Amino acid sequence: MIVGSDQIWNTGCCDWDESFFGNFIPESIRKIAYAPSMGNAPEVSVDKELVSRLCKGFFKISVRESRTKLLLNSMGINEDIRILLDPTLLLNENDYDDIYDNKPLVKGEYLYFYDPFRRPKYLRLACKIGEIVGLPVVCDKYYYKSDIKGLQRIKFYINAGPAEFLNLVKNAKLVCGHSFHSVVFSILFRKNFYALDGDKDSRMMNLLSLLHLEERAVSLDGTIKLANTPITIYDQVFKDLESARAMSHDFLCECGFSAEGC
Repeated sequence: MIVGSDQIWNTGCCDWDESFFGNFIPESIRKIAYAPSMGNAPEVSVDKELVSRLCKGFFKISVRESRTKLLLNSMGINEDIRILLDPTLLLNENDYDDIYDNKPLVKGEYLYFYDPFRRPKYLRLACKIGEIVGLPVVCDKYYYKSDIKGLQRIKFYINAGPAEFLNLVKNAKLVCGHSFHSVVFSILFRKNFYALDGDKDSRMMNLLSLLHLEERAVSLDGTIKLANTPITIYDQVFKDLESARAMSHDFLCECGFSAEGC
């Protein structure tokens, strides 16, 4: 039985449950953790005593970010904990083709802003970047009028589920988001992107550092400093990604999956 991935080990999430640690699995069944996350600041958001108890009984543990591993180590969980890729990154761009229609949902060039929640501070930062690069901002959520007062050139496309999200990323000129998976799919689709407040987010910064894309993080603090666009090193990025994929596949094989399955 495999548990994973995303923020299933972030005990601070409103929908978190002990079952995400596989506490219902009989001891006779091998239990594996594949790349769970504890959120953007695990040192603050996680119930350490609870996690320490629930981590007992795993055959192998891997996590998605280095700060999650460090936190587990600090709690006395010192087994061979690997840092592995989110499952979305184990697939190639073409593996997602059947999910969405590639015909652009929005005409013309645009900056796609994505945030899973309605947080005006990130929308305002995206709009500032849009002004700098000369692109209208496409947003898939409505905001209160007071939140967008003074903001210009916003286009709303609110009928957006997973398929529309992929389409909007795929066809964007530039992607800006406070979201781990907006970074993931920007990379898979070889897009120019910025990770808003990514320098403070454990999840985004871990991935950016792994692929040597740290300059794509834009801070909320101070003057906006944008890396040169477009990204010209994607060939090297995908070489680094393939190495990380190999490590992830090796872990799954070590857990008992056949070579063919890996």
